[in-house]
Amino acid sequence: MKTIDKEEDSLQQLKEAWRNTNLRISSLEQENSDFMRRLGNHRLKTLQSRLKEQMTRVLILCFIAMAWLGPALSRCGMPLWFCAVAVVFMGLMALSLLNIRRSVTRVNLSTMSTAEALRGVAKTRALMVRHRQLGLALATPLLVFMIYHSYAEEALLYGILTGIAVGVALGIMLHRRGQRLLRAIQDQLDYELNDDE
Repeated sequence: MKTIDKEEDSLQQLKEAWRNTNLRISSLEQENSDFMRRLGNHRLKTLQSRLKEQMTRVLILCFIAMAWLGPALSRCGMPLWFCAVAVVFMGLMALSLLNIRRSVTRVNLSTMSTAEALRGVAKTRALMVRHRQLGLALATPLLVFMIYHSYAEEALLYGILTGIAVGVALGIMLHRRGQRLLRAIQDQLDYELNDDE
């Protein structure tokens, strides 16, 4: 009889130890999930701040170009009306970039749901595409006029063509970097959305 009681006690102790192990595993899984969520949220905020910093740097470049472009074009012999149009172009680009930066800032990762943040990222991506389209549509006639106007002066033409090449390369690089950061933010939000389900 004592042997049976000892075996039952051992069996009960084994069952109790098993339940405690399962509870600890469940607790560790929850802690791990919480840690991963905090880590993902930190990564999102880092990506978002990098995107905001990039937009700020490009805005600063845009404002510098606004101040520099008019006098520089005037010294190259461009008509005054064209210098004014070029400065207005840079102003429009700056306003468009400011709108994109505001859109990035509006995505508040600590108060928005994941779905709302994803919609904000999609809106920002659409604004970036529109910015690029606006820039191409407005810059093309300006660049064509500059090339046409400076065709007779070989040194000026080469300078303008070099400036166009550098500007296009820089614009493509910055656009791709911004799209890459947005894609990384969207991927992280998608991961969190799928993790929540």
